[in-house]
Amino acid sequence: MIATFLESGCMMEFFRKYQRFFLIAITAVVIASFLFFGAFSTYTDQSAEMEDRLVTHAIDGSKLMRSQVQKLSRFLATDQQDISYRHGPLPNFCNDGVIRQDLLQTGLAEVLVSGYFDSMREGLQDLLEKVKHYHPYVHPEAPFLSAVVVWDRFVPGLHQAISTLQQEVEITPQVFTQLTHLYQFQTRCPPEWLRRILLFQQQQYSWVKPDPRLQQEDFSLFGCHTLSDWFGPHFLDLCAEFIVNAARAAEQKGYRVSLEEAKADLINHFSFAAHKVPELNFQSHLQLLGFDEKSASEVWRDVLLFRRYFQGVGQAVFVDRLPYCDFASYALESAIVQLYEWPQALRFKQFSDLIQFQFYCQAVAREENPLALPSELKALEEIEEQTPELVQASYSAKVAKVSQEEVGLRASVKEVWEWELGEKNWEALCKQFPSLPAAVSPEERFKALESLPIVQRNGIDAFARKALVEAHPEWIEAACPAPTFQEIHLSKTLCSLPYISQPEAFAASLETASVTEMPFRYCDDGVHHYQLLDVKKTKEKHLLTFESAKAKGILAKLVERKLEKEYIAQPSRWGKTFLEVKDLVAADLYRPLLDAIDQADPREWKTGEGPLASYPPRRLLSSTQTAWSALQQEPLDGRWIQSGGDPLIEQFKLEKKEQQIQRVAKEEWMKEEAFAMLPHQWSSIHVPPDGEIAFFYFQEKKPHPAPILEQLALGKETIAADAKRFLAERLLEKAKRKQSIIIPLPGETK
Repeated sequence: MIATFLESGCMMEFFRKYQRFFLIAITAVVIASFLFFGAFSTYTDQSAEMEDRLVTHAIDGSKLMRSQVQKLSRFLATDQQDISYRHGPLPNFCNDGVIRQDLLQTGLAEVLVSGYFDSMREGLQDLLEKVKHYHPYVHPEAPFLSAVVVWDRFVPGLHQAISTLQQEVEITPQVFTQLTHLYQFQTRCPPEWLRRILLFQQQQYSWVKPDPRLQQEDFSLFGCHTLSDWFGPHFLDLCAEFIVNAARAAEQKGYRVSLEEAKADLINHFSFAAHKVPELNFQSHLQLLGFDEKSASEVWRDVLLFRRYFQGVGQAVFVDRLPYCDFASYALESAIVQLYEWPQALRFKQFSDLIQFQFYCQAVAREENPLALPSELKALEEIEEQTPELVQASYSAKVAKVSQEEVGLRASVKEVWEWELGEKNWEALCKQFPSLPAAVSPEERFKALESLPIVQRNGIDAFARKALVEAHPEWIEAACPAPTFQEIHLSKTLCSLPYISQPEAFAASLETASVTEMPFRYCDDGVHHYQLLDVKKTKEKHLLTFESAKAKGILAKLVERKLEKEYIAQPSRWGKTFLEVKDLVAADLYRPLLDAIDQADPREWKTGEGPLASYPPRRLLSSTQTAWSALQQEPLDGRWIQSGGDPLIEQFKLEKKEQQIQRVAKEEWMKEEAFAMLPHQWSSIHVPPDGEIAFFYFQEKKPHPAPILEQLALGKETIAADAKRFLAERLLEKAKRKQSIIIPLPGETK
């Protein structure tokens, strides 16, 4: 160590002594480096200028140089929206989307490619091969986590567009059009958004194993990142040459854009988009793109000239307002109606809906007419005695549940063995499992247990753990998870909590706990243990509405129990299993109802779901006809329309609401009748197959106010787009005559 120290000291002394010479030598090398690389840079710049060559002459006769085309192509290759592409090239914050918005969305790109399709064919052919072999992402363990599912939710039509393109056999201009649509589809759902949505969905399912591909895989469509990937290697050069020629034509028409104006526009675009990357400034961003302020401004000046030329043509389009006003006054004229329809729960679509409703009506009211709706209900006590499931009380509490099996797992293997080998416990085991020998010593007991098959041994262990739990009740409280807030609904025979076999006893415990505000534990099956805290009674005994009883599945169980009882009474009559003839049993049991429906509506209904399917939509027709007649005499008749009274009675009344209908509305039956009627008239009763029986009172017509600005703007935009395409076609014809566009560029392969 001392030798090393002395050696380093000598070394430092050497550097101090000759530091001046080292400084002179380093300075000389640095100066030489700057001189060399500076001269080399000048040489390479001059070489690049010497290599620049004439491509062709523009429309106005000016020279179109290779460097000019390539600079514009490079500047337009990416735009602001490309920042959302993880695997893509560097986004250009100064480009607000020239190719994307001015050429692809307007259809001008289709005009360009059609004019030079032979030069573009090879690049599009390569892409079509990639499209045919493309398979969207699907999670290996959960097929419902896939790109297609996300697209169908957020970008409807994308998957269908891919499938259509994959069926193309040869390259045509139509293939390019399909590609432009897919490119714009991907703009609405960029690859990184798709990745994040799939990652989020994967996290919602704890049982799904995370797929590492979601973190690294490229989700770009067909693996395309750049415009060259999408539309071939010559597409950008074609667009660049067209823009330059359009700029020269604009200058001939008198359009002018200065470099300062172009620079200001670039800075404006950069400021708008670069807030996502705050550490980046305008100059450094241009350097990353391979430009300085002067060269970028020169490139952008041509873009601005092109834009102003085409925008000027579009804005010069004249659209006559009169046809739009006439159309709107007819198509957008509104009819104000008072619509009467039954509550959602009473719109019967299935035969089972009809039977459940009839069962409910008979349970809560006395009506001799099977088609009548309850207007007065039975006493709550009578309903509870006959159908206790429909009468419930409600409580709220913090509930924790644990099973005895879960608690038994707290016992260690040692504790289980010790219990099983105990002399008294062995006697209990022998009574429960007679195959066990009456062994005397603990060693003999151990050997007897070890020799048992695994299934029998597991049964003995479960029995032992259960006995240990009974001996240690404190384990149950310790094993309970954190309680969660729950609503508890109780009737004499039902409880919303599972594993409660004695609802009345449980209700008594809840009632006591709600008064004393004391927590309590409850278990009536010896297996499932509940711990309840903060018990509060939220609602006294009450009758469930039809909608609530149906939603909870109570009516379905009650009806099935009744039908099964009817089936068992005479099984030989049906000749099939109960599930096969359940609807026929119901039809036989409720035959008076079906006959009454046929009598009220003698029309023949033909449906594809069997003869019974025609009854549910017509169940309320008789009541609707009575209400329709009564409301014409007294529009506010509270017997038929809801007025905020008792919800148990209101559930059997019509809902009334004001609605505005236009001639272009989806409600075909309403608009057909409304616009053929005079104000202050009543419509006929509409009885559709989905059970949404309704009618309306036509109040007044309401003309659409002028002017029709939105429709006018849409019409002008459509005509302006046609004008721009026409201008592009004329420019291309002129460029072809003068050979002002050369694709591919000289020196490149076709």
